[in-house]
Amino acid sequence: MTLEKSMAYLKKFSAEIYWMAGYARLFLPPLLFLVLGGGVLSLCGVGFALASRNLIDTATGAAQGNFLHTGVVMGLIIIIQIALQSAYTMVSARVLELTGNRLRGDLFGRLVGTEWMPFSRYHSGDVVARLTSDISSVANAITGLVPQGVTLGVQMLAAFLVLYHFDPVMAALAFILGPVLIIFGRLYGRRIKQIQVRCQESESKTRSFLQEVLQNMLVVKSFNLGDTCSGRFKELQSQHLMWVMKRNWLGMAAGAGLSLGFWLGYFLALTWGSYRLSTGMITFGTMAVFLQLVGQVQGPFLGLARLLPRTYSAMASAGRLMELEGLPLEEKCVDNGAHRHSSSLAVGLTLQDITFGYHADANILDKLCMEVRAGEIVAITGASGAGKTTLMRILLALITPSQGEVLFTAGSGEGVKASAGARRYIAYVSQRNILFTGTIEENLKMGCPEAAPAEIVYCAVMARAWDFISALPEQLGTVIGEHGLGLSEGQVQRLAIARALLRRAPILLLDEATSALDAETEAKVLQAISSLGRTCIIVTHRPMALKYCDRVLQIRNGGLVEVKRGASVWNTRDSITGSTEQKKMKLALGK
Repeated sequence: MTLEKSMAYLKKFSAEIYWMAGYARLFLPPLLFLVLGGGVLSLCGVGFALASRNLIDTATGAAQGNFLHTGVVMGLIIIIQIALQSAYTMVSARVLELTGNRLRGDLFGRLVGTEWMPFSRYHSGDVVARLTSDISSVANAITGLVPQGVTLGVQMLAAFLVLYHFDPVMAALAFILGPVLIIFGRLYGRRIKQIQVRCQESESKTRSFLQEVLQNMLVVKSFNLGDTCSGRFKELQSQHLMWVMKRNWLGMAAGAGLSLGFWLGYFLALTWGSYRLSTGMITFGTMAVFLQLVGQVQGPFLGLARLLPRTYSAMASAGRLMELEGLPLEEKCVDNGAHRHSSSLAVGLTLQDITFGYHADANILDKLCMEVRAGEIVAITGASGAGKTTLMRILLALITPSQGEVLFTAGSGEGVKASAGARRYIAYVSQRNILFTGTIEENLKMGCPEAAPAEIVYCAVMARAWDFISALPEQLGTVIGEHGLGLSEGQVQRLAIARALLRRAPILLLDEATSALDAETEAKVLQAISSLGRTCIIVTHRPMALKYCDRVLQIRNGGLVEVKRGASVWNTRDSITGSTEQKKMKLALGK
């Protein structure tokens, strides 16, 4: 490893340690209890060894003493150890859970505030794996490594000093292999960290695939992809198993080496103690305390050597969490005074020279300009892939144009730039019509948590959702499954529209929001929306929606072109039914 790489590694390692230490400081009192409690437990172990020596020597007549008094002392030590160990276990479990919850809460809260584009590059399964497995690894490290390290250190030092008092040679034999064990643990710890990263990455891939299959089971079944998906899942499991076994093989080999060193030291101490016992230089009680204290000197060395790989594994997980934490946050502009009460305002939109492309060499939108007056209903049409949904994302400030700006305007007030904070002006219905598991009322109140029951019913009526809600046994209390399970596509779409109406936002963005409705229901919903007086932008391919729009704009060659009344919206070169595209389609089909 070159000097530059070594410095980069140390810098990264230090950053990960500092990050974990920051969370450890949040739980300092209980962690101090664990440290002190572990130290007292270690001293109790040494005290028990000394008490057992006195008890044995008194029983064998090798020393004078009060047999009952020594027995009572040993009993008290045992009681203290049991009580303290129980408290240690309870506090450790509580701190572990609190630390994990704090880590998940902080990271989750940050993720919901990150910019959409950088976050969307991570698969949701990968994010879930980091929020579960990686956080568990880090939480275990924060609550376990330091207290255990201090406990082992106190135990080793106390046992070594007592052993040195009785026999310096025995102390040297017990201590001499300790540093070798620590160095050995450090050497294989780095390799453990590398493999741990691979294990976590393979687990993320497996979870991501499993999550996608479960979410798209309808497609899996309709295309008879069961065997294909099962085969792919087994491949991912095999890859994960390979890395897990590599980690376990390395751990087993390291553990065998550490155990060999431990037993070698124990054997040397046993041989030396037996020799001195045979010459009458020590008593049976002293021999017993020798063997206990040798274990209490070498055991911590063995434990510390095993803590090092756990530390490296935790560092690997901390690095993966810090990667998510480092995602850029959304900009939240502060509104001026004129726009503080958005629900009561008529707000318009102005787009100036909007240019955007997902790739640097290809712009989807090129110097696009648009002005939507307050209370106006505008339709956005265009061929598939022309940039309609991209335009919606720009209005929602999910993506930032490389050039130009979006302004929300109200009356003569100063325009407010599109940002995460400006989303308060928008109620959005996406193509996917996402609902959450829970009751219908809970889903609708996501638009406005403080909405009164009468207001909920009113918006449901406006969206023509009350027709089927009122027919359900539990009505608004009806529980729906994941992705609206138990409802039809049209019913889910009407609930999504009702939720948007309940939001009280002055601007409605409808992205193919009526695509699953029949003509009669669609007409009623659109008529209700048009009567609200809100500014509305409708992305649609359906002619019915155009009847209720003040203007129809078509995205063409990255810009917007207004379509005159009576002109065919679909009969253009850029439309899928246009002559150029029809020729391409026929050529592709061999016709």
